[in-house]
Amino acid sequence: MSERHKADRIMDAALERIGEISRLEGGVHRARAYPHPEDALPAASVYLGTDDPTELASSGIGHIDSRLTLRVAVATRGSLEAIDAELLELRRAVTCALMRDPRLGLEWVIDTREGAAAEPEIDPQGRQPVAFQELVFLVDYRRSREDPAQ
Repeated sequence: MSERHKADRIMDAALERIGEISRLEGGVHRARAYPHPEDALPAASVYLGTDDPTELASSGIGHIDSRLTLRVAVATRGSLEAIDAELLELRRAVTCALMRDPRLGLEWVIDTREGAAAEPEIDPQGRQPVAFQELVFLVDYRRSREDPAQ
């Protein structure tokens, strides 16, 4: 039995699936706090977002259903003419990777849904413009009231 919070295990499952995307030459990172080097793009970083109990949590049963927000930041480089298409392709690839199994291979995950995609940010500095976009996924899961690892 794992002693790690279920949200931590959801992050691992998401990282594993996104890591299978071959076009992410710069890799997939957990909560990367500094920019990817320009020569290590395209790449992605996965961050924990909010983790909110749902309305079912108020019942007197021994579990809580929670909604975890996963934030996936994708980064790429290219010409200004092609950068939107590349971001859309990365978005498609990440969505397909996470949605091919909405339970993420974890029996206590109830569902995974695609959330919002932020407006792309483009940095025109450097050899080629670099673009970033944050994608949001909502993961509903069940855990014990007494221990978030259960």
